[in-house]
Amino acid sequence: MKIQKFALLAGLALGTPSFASDAPRFSSFSYDGHTQEKVSVGPNQYRNPILSGYYPDPSVTRVGDDYYLVLSSFAHYPGLPIFKSKDLVNWTQIGNAIDRPEQLDFTGMRTSQAVFAPDISYHDGVFYIVNTCVECKGNFVITAKDPAGPWSNPTWLPFEGIDPSIYWEGDKAYIVNNRAPRRATALRRPPRDLDPGI
Repeated sequence: MKIQKFALLAGLALGTPSFASDAPRFSSFSYDGHTQEKVSVGPNQYRNPILSGYYPDPSVTRVGDDYYLVLSSFAHYPGLPIFKSKDLVNWTQIGNAIDRPEQLDFTGMRTSQAVFAPDISYHDGVFYIVNTCVECKGNFVITAKDPAGPWSNPTWLPFEGIDPSIYWEGDKAYIVNNRAPRRATALRRPPRDLDPGI
């Protein structure tokens, strides 16, 4: 065992595999899968995932008996797909919150440079999506009376960070997000005048 470990380490140091002859080899490989749409479900069952495909970072809000879902779309256009459901299992896409070039222009952006992790909420007759467009102007809010659209052009928010979401308390809205602390240096002991709100 020690000789094999030594030989492996020596091989790694030289950049060559030590046990190439012991590596597994496959003469053939086949995969037999079925799309979830062809899988039958029984009573009181549902398919998992509920939405198959490219639907990351879900955010859901409930208005009356309806649920509304918004998802990341990164640099793909139209962006921020919106779905509606009555039961959280069966969803129908009703629109995209980003569907006009004057809202956001993703031209030339890589996937990680555009929109991700949106948050949808509803307050006093208006739907809100707060989101980040990394290579645009940062965090923004868009609104709509109807979640199917049209959605407003972005209102840019005056703070940095990513993954914002809105918390409603009465008529006040609070934004919660991830961002760097005000003081970037590590402190062994907090100074006496440190703001407790940090």
